[in-house]
Amino acid sequence: LSPKSIAEVAKYVQLARDEGDIAATAILNRAADELMAAAAAVMARLELGDRAFTFVLAGGIFLAVPWLCDQMQLLLPALARQSTVMRLNQEPALGAVQLALAELKGGARLPAYVIEVVTAQFVACMQWLFGRR
Repeated sequence: LSPKSIAEVAKYVQLARDEGDIAATAILNRAADELMAAAAAVMARLELGDRAFTFVLAGGIFLAVPWLCDQMQLLLPALARQSTVMRLNQEPALGAVQLALAELKGGARLPAYVIEVVTAQFVACMQWLFGRR
């Protein structure tokens, strides 16, 4: 299915869940479980477990299925006690453009954990590259 097709169907799954449909409820519970697993994997990869950070819920699915957004706001803090959760209310590309413009002006600020992770990955890459020669 295309993302457009999924988006068109998602609101009906939400409606069916709201009316007590067992299959729709199972679909959305599975979606919540998958998102939790993905969030846990990203946290582990970025080593965020003991840091304060924000989970950002982005994408049309959270507009089409408000229950899923609400459920993520309830569940995600259990993964990291110092975390917060917010829904992105603008297009993700806008943030990238704002960051690029700030960088052009010399004022881009990245969270410390991003800098640490990127630095660690760069060092590991250099060690791998030069260690093999």
